Amino acid sequence: MDYRKRSSLVVFILVLLVACFTFAAAEELRAFTPPPLPGEEGAGDSEEAPAPPPPPKMDEEPEEVKPEPAPEPEPKPAPKPKPKPAPKPQPKKPKISAEDAFKKGVADYQAGNYPEALKWFTLSAEQGHMHGAYNLGVLYERGEGTEANPEKAFEWYSRAAQAGYAKAQAEVGYAYLTGTGTEQNYVQARFWFQRAADQDHATSEYNLGTMYRKGLGVEVDPLKSFYWFERAARHGHVESMLNVGIFYERAWGTVYSPAKAVQWYEKAAEKGVARAVAYLGECYVTGKGVDKDMKKGVQLLEEAAKQDVDYAKKLLYEIDKRKYYKYKKYAQ
Repeated sequence: MDYRKRSSLVVFILVLLVACFTFAAAEELRAFTPPPLPGEEGAGDSEEAPAPPPPPKMDEEPEEVKPEPAPEPEPKPAPKPKPKPAPKPQPKKPKISAEDAFKKGVADYQAGNYPEALKWFTLSAEQGHMHGAYNLGVLYERGEGTEANPEKAFEWYSRAAQAGYAKAQAEVGYAYLTGTGTEQNYVQARFWFQRAADQDHATSEYNLGTMYRKGLGVEVDPLKSFYWFERAARHGHVESMLNVGIFYERAWGTVYSPAKAVQWYEKAAEKGVARAVAYLGECYVTGKGVDKDMKKGVQLLEEAAKQDVDYAKKLLYEIDKRKYYKYKKYAQ
């Protein structure tokens, strides 16, 4: 019994000694501070170490630090602009419509005041008035109110022609046909005559007939020539009336018909065509297409001879060489 008590006491004392020794060792470790690492001097003066920066998020790029831009040099002061000279006062154009300007131009032209007419037609034409442009072309062609200028005449005729004015189209066609104010060009001439003829412009129809009769830019074509002459004649073109009569008398581009030839000669003679009077007189002298009437025929030939028709003088000399001896040279 005593032995057991002593053993327990010994174990208790040993446990107590181990516990005391463990406690003393722990206190000694707690009081020990390790020396600072290089670069950590003074870190112990603060109570807490600074927290490291948070890691960047997955889908965000780190903010780019842009360098500060260099200061721009101060701009040099711009030179002071030189004062511009004051513009010369321009005469103000009168505010007037194209139609009113055209009417004023017509009134001045009829009064013989061509310079004023030129001014008003110019104002009218510059506003797109096709009749004003045509009349302006006429003034430049004739040299009325200004010096004659075929090139400017052609320019203004062309403007009016482009606007669809038949008279201007005929003038443009004639300019190309003759090379007046522009280069001669039969193709362009026929083109513009055709456009005017589409509006029943008789002179353009006559010119087309002439081009086909003479072969100007086209092959000689009696059928087309007769077509355009007859069309022009029906629209009142007197020279075409004469030509239609000649075509019927000579069966050129149409049937032979002296009677129709006489009809057209009479129409042309009534309009004052001297050659038609001579051809009609010949028909009465010979009885071609009409009953023969020598007296009437000679009277018509004498009338034509007074109008200086050489063909009439030749026929009169052949009828009576003694009476009309003065016309001998025309028979040679």
